[in-house]
Amino acid sequence: MNTYVATGKNEKRPAKSKAYAAIVWHEFKKNKGALIGLGLVIFFISIGLLAPYISPHDPLLMNQANRLQPPSITHWLGTDEHGRDLMSRIIHGARISTTVGVVAVLIAGVGGVTLGLTAGYWKSADAIIMTMIDLLMAFPFLLLAIGIVSILGPSLTNTMIAVGIGGIAGYCRVTRAEVLRVRELEFVEAAHALGYSNARIILNHILPNVLAPIIVMVTLTLGSSILGAAALSFLGLGAQPPQPEWGFMLNSARSFVMRAWWYSVFPGLAIMLMVLGFNMLGDGLRDALDPRLKNMM
Repeated sequence: MNTYVATGKNEKRPAKSKAYAAIVWHEFKKNKGALIGLGLVIFFISIGLLAPYISPHDPLLMNQANRLQPPSITHWLGTDEHGRDLMSRIIHGARISTTVGVVAVLIAGVGGVTLGLTAGYWKSADAIIMTMIDLLMAFPFLLLAIGIVSILGPSLTNTMIAVGIGGIAGYCRVTRAEVLRVRELEFVEAAHALGYSNARIILNHILPNVLAPIIVMVTLTLGSSILGAAALSFLGLGAQPPQPEWGFMLNSARSFVMRAWWYSVFPGLAIMLMVLGFNMLGDGLRDALDPRLKNMM
């Protein structure tokens, strides 16, 4: 990211920001895997947004006469044990999974970045916050999420909260490390010398210069958040029937693996492709935002 210099009225330099964005996009386009990941992400977000319009059937409509039907012209991906169209449920499940991932990452990002900025900027708060983060990281992610959902009660909303809380530690540590580096740079010292408030220095001078790793982390943790939410739903702690959530669909398909292979294959494939898309996108952004690009500014 470009650094902002405390020089009075013209602190920000939009031209440099645009030039940097152009460099990042140029590097990103070179990575075919990143473009594939971007395509997968756009695909799943699109079908999630358009689910009510492109879904061929009502995802909640039961028809016992069509119970466990294999893929056909009428039901392209087959039906489940209640005769519901699997393709329709997977399409609507994309909306649920995307929402869960975005909300969970929002909770983790806002909480983690706020704590990281505080710990990195104020040395007096550093020890207290990092001790809390170390305690949080002492628990395995899935076990921590299960514990939180068990306390709050099984539901999709509580799943998003649990997954979000579990991701706070990672954002906090990354943000703190970047703040410790940036706060010693000359433009931050100049801002102090000019008498700027701490809030102004953090928001206008430090935060914009620590965003690159945070952006990469967002794309990477979106995939893991979706996977974590699916795991909780698979265990019966997330989405509840009749919600068409992919993890819950896999849980329901366990009893029919040998009789109806499509029931478990297609929801599992959807989870794999969405998580793969976000991971490939994150890897591409990480490479495009390589610190060495800063020297080109």
